[in-house]
Amino acid sequence: FLKLVNRRGFRGRFNFLYLPFDYKKGINVGYGFVNLVKPEYARAFHSALDGVYAAEKRSKMKGKPFHVHPAAVQGYEANWQHFM
Repeated sequence: FLKLVNRRGFRGRFNFLYLPFDYKKGINVGYGFVNLVKPEYARAFHSALDGVYAAEKRSKMKGKPFHVHPAAVQGYEANWQHFM
């Protein structure tokens, strides 16, 4: 997912990425959280990735489109405190 995000032009435009991982199955759980540093980056992220299909072989999302939504938790500090 990180490679995809960077390839789509978002390298350096986010400061937090959290992808929950199922260690038993060895795959991510099918969702994640990205904190974009500017509102215009968030809008562009939505346009660039909403509806895009995952291609990673070991992803639960393989063959399913990404759905980009605003999260209830916003900002680096709030995400760090909530998830870490």
